[in-house]
Amino acid sequence: MRRAIRLVAAVIALVICVNGIAVNESDAAKNVSINKKKLTLMVGESAQLKLNNVSKKDAKSVKWKSSDKKVASVNKTGLVKGKSKGKAKITARYKKKNYTCKVTVKKDSKPASSYDILFLNSNDDRIRCRFSDDFFTEDSTVYNKELAKCSLATALLSERIIIPSSEGGDKSDLEKLTESFGFMGFSVNDEHKNTPTEDSVGVACAYKKQGKTTIVAVLFRSTEYDSEWVSNMDMGDGSAILNHEGFELSRRKVSEFILNYLDQHNIDGKIKFWVTGQSRGAAIANLTSAWLVGDEAAGNGIKASKKTVYAYCFATPLAAFAGIGTDRNDLVTGYENIHNMIFDRDLVSRIPPKEFGFGIYGVTERGKYGTDENEVKNVLKQIDETAYNAFTDAEGKDYGGMSRSDWVDSYAKQLAELVGDRKTYTEEWQDTFTYGVLLLFTKTTPTVKPDQKKLVQLMNMLASGGATLFVDHYPQTEYAYIATGVS
Repeated sequence: MRRAIRLVAAVIALVICVNGIAVNESDAAKNVSINKKKLTLMVGESAQLKLNNVSKKDAKSVKWKSSDKKVASVNKTGLVKGKSKGKAKITARYKKKNYTCKVTVKKDSKPASSYDILFLNSNDDRIRCRFSDDFFTEDSTVYNKELAKCSLATALLSERIIIPSSEGGDKSDLEKLTESFGFMGFSVNDEHKNTPTEDSVGVACAYKKQGKTTIVAVLFRSTEYDSEWVSNMDMGDGSAILNHEGFELSRRKVSEFILNYLDQHNIDGKIKFWVTGQSRGAAIANLTSAWLVGDEAAGNGIKASKKTVYAYCFATPLAAFAGIGTDRNDLVTGYENIHNMIFDRDLVSRIPPKEFGFGIYGVTERGKYGTDENEVKNVLKQIDETAYNAFTDAEGKDYGGMSRSDWVDSYAKQLAELVGDRKTYTEEWQDTFTYGVLLLFTKTTPTVKPDQKKLVQLMNMLASGGATLFVDHYPQTEYAYIATGVS
């Protein structure tokens, strides 16, 4: 759970979409390489290695070997698993040539099972989430607190890298949770099986039968994004008539994964979708939910409507084009099934600035949801003591006579004034923000060159806000709000 807290320090992030370049067979044969030359894993964590430019048929002849199986093991398909702290070399032998990856395994400080701690061993009924098939017989446009809790639980238990048990990985907390809800066919996209990059998005799917209807869960990676955060930075070419570029590019990848998932599992007929994510995951879940009920999805054979898509998005960044100086009611009308839980002291749901012309699809469920602040803290302490300590620290700060909500509003406005309009941001500020986010909040070495003067301004701005800006963005805090609320 502590690693989940580190994700929310970043306000913004960027996806650089890299189009694959087709090569002919002779070129491919000359350019065989291993997809990762260096890899860092936590004990118990897995990652998929493969040889680039090797066909699926030829990949079966690749021989994988570990120099120290006690540190890192590898199976016949190249799936590497961290066994104990240390270093090992994974070798793939193909056509009398060796391709190697240096693996470093670190000891993980994460509790043995967040799933057990949160949902199995809790004596507090407010914490335990109760899933019911009845959720999906009710009106999708009516906010359901218990479905909200189950939805946010998937975000709490999402992880940086997930290898489904059907592919040789250990059962992740997320897979165990979906199974406890009665879902099967747990699967993740390829980018969820590897360390996040600047052009990746992680999503999982699972399904269950409800009479003649199939319920398909679409669950987004909502923690430990690492350099995926940079995607939040990409606003495209500055045009004020387009959705947020970084989120939209990820949405397209997810849409393709959903279509492939339905095809692979022979899912057709009556389908209902449960879509959920938090933070960056919420932005893409928001766009994906709107896509599911639109003409493009219908053109691909998905017969969905707001009655059949149940969407719960937490701390949703602004991702959809909303227009400047206008009230785009069409972002709500027809999308009342998309519930956005926006917490009144969270900065991320105010980013990118609405002054840039961004909004969100669906309805906004505002407020803290907590009936009593002390009750919220009591539940939060049970869920995660580090988040609890950050919450109590924020309570004791001086906000110049303003409420924390007003103080965060003021900060968001100052940030918008700092960078100007959307076009100015993309032309003059985007590289600087990308550099700052990569430097401060990820393990990726920045390659973009920032404007030094602007970088100093940005760092000063971030320092003035401090960690207080993100306390209410922790998924643990949000879960405590919802668990103790009457909504």
